[in-house]
Amino acid sequence: MPPTFSVIIPVYNGGLYLLETLECLCKQTYQNFEIVVVDDGSTDQSGEVVKNFVKTHPNIQLKYIYQKNKGLGCARNTAIKAASGPFLALIDQDDIWYPKKLEKVLAIFETQPDVSFVTHRLYRRVNGNIKEVVYTDSLNGDLFRKLLFDTNFLCGCAMSFRKEVLERIGHFTENREFFHLSEDYDYWLRASAAGLKFHLIEEILGEYTVHIGNFSNNRRMMFRNEWNVVWEHYKTRPVRKLRDPLLLGKRKGKILARQALALLGLK
Repeated sequence: MPPTFSVIIPVYNGGLYLLETLECLCKQTYQNFEIVVVDDGSTDQSGEVVKNFVKTHPNIQLKYIYQKNKGLGCARNTAIKAASGPFLALIDQDDIWYPKKLEKVLAIFETQPDVSFVTHRLYRRVNGNIKEVVYTDSLNGDLFRKLLFDTNFLCGCAMSFRKEVLERIGHFTENREFFHLSEDYDYWLRASAAGLKFHLIEEILGEYTVHIGNFSNNRRMMFRNEWNVVWEHYKTRPVRKLRDPLLLGKRKGKILARQALALLGLK
């Protein structure tokens, strides 16, 4: 039977955390899925973790692709091009889904054919400890403006979407210079600008992991490129409101404030 979901996992030096992520997929109540792992030039044991997992889980469909390091956007795109399922589910190398994640997501896709993207709430786990629920705002109203002028409240590891979306808005950006670590933010803005519908499952169906390896070393780049995404979409938006320059200034101020707190170790 062809897979219903293709689970997309980009990997870069994630050997310490990857097995836990792969194991959580085995516990899904809905099991008709394939896993597509793209190893983006790892220099650690990531490849061995995947190969050992395949040996010990022969019933799991898994595609493993190794490529030279090209960045997150390219790694996701490589996985998507190799995907067989009509639904794509994103998860990163160190994040966790709870057992009913795919079951709940599939129910929305099957009962609401106008929905292109399905997301859900998450816990934020810091150094192994659950700290809080990741902020996910209501998806009602003008989602593009909320994402642009408020914050990116949509988390990649909670997002699933129909593969046919690619025909409307294409693949993830591969611009590492300006958008690295903000590729998903750019994608949600493109999708919402195109009028594609998002659905929020109110349940907490996973955990977003924060640790030194995936956050602290990239803070400056992450905040800089978040602003690059905001500015790119703002300047190309054909219709603006009178107050938009003020909202843009506030948005930049929020990004700078978060960057300052992060550099001081306060957030």
